[in-house]
Amino acid sequence: MPAIGPVPKTTCRLGWPAPGGHTDRGLTPGDGVLGVWAAREFRYGGEHTVLRPRAGERRWEDPVKLVTHTFLTLDGVMQGPGGAEEDPSGGFGHGGWLVPFSDADMGVIVESWFARTEAILLGRNTYETMRAYWSQVTDPANSAAARLNHGRKYVVSNTLTRADWGDTTVLRGDAVGQVADIKKGGRGELQVHGSARLAQALHVAGLIDEYRLLTFPVTVGAGKALFTDAAPPRGYNLLESRTTRAGAVYQVLAPKAFEAGGLTVQDGREAAR
Repeated sequence: MPAIGPVPKTTCRLGWPAPGGHTDRGLTPGDGVLGVWAAREFRYGGEHTVLRPRAGERRWEDPVKLVTHTFLTLDGVMQGPGGAEEDPSGGFGHGGWLVPFSDADMGVIVESWFARTEAILLGRNTYETMRAYWSQVTDPANSAAARLNHGRKYVVSNTLTRADWGDTTVLRGDAVGQVADIKKGGRGELQVHGSARLAQALHVAGLIDEYRLLTFPVTVGAGKALFTDAAPPRGYNLLESRTTRAGAVYQVLAPKAFEAGGLTVQDGREAAR
């Protein structure tokens, strides 16, 4: 996830404004959820209904799962969702495109990401931007801030000489190889948030086990993308889908081999082949 904040007049727990003061009702199976089942769990200080995929759910004892979390526009841009100054590189002038669509439903989704993380993996620019904002958030009720400020983190950089944001390890040199090594040991989720160049490299290398994508109803033209022209073709299994009341579409995808087919006409009827 690209850096969150600073956003003025914030009322949600994750640093995003809730337009109209919506309460954090969360999502239910009737909120546009496909292929999931509802279960009761005690989380975030009380009992809540959580939505889980019917298939493909991993257990805590499974090996490290590398998951990338990305906010996207309809035309595939992930750059600068949180503000004009977040990432203006390359002359990008449409930063902050996500903010008008942020709501309590989005907050529930993002909070669920941080509740699952064992460690966080970031590119240098995203690391520095997130550190500048989140290190200021000391509210103990903010679970995202707690994970980011006090949890284990890795930052990929050949130029960073000092990583002074809590428990952070700098990965220099062959970052893809080092991430592959990290995946071989330990448990839980290693989460990439934002970090366009890093996410692109891990995607090309085939190291990402799951993609959690929030796509918003806005287009911005040119900008950094998760899926570039150099990326290999792949198919995806849909593990979970939701829509927020602001119109964002949330998809959880697991990569699989690319398949192609075609259409033909048999006995006057269209048929796939």
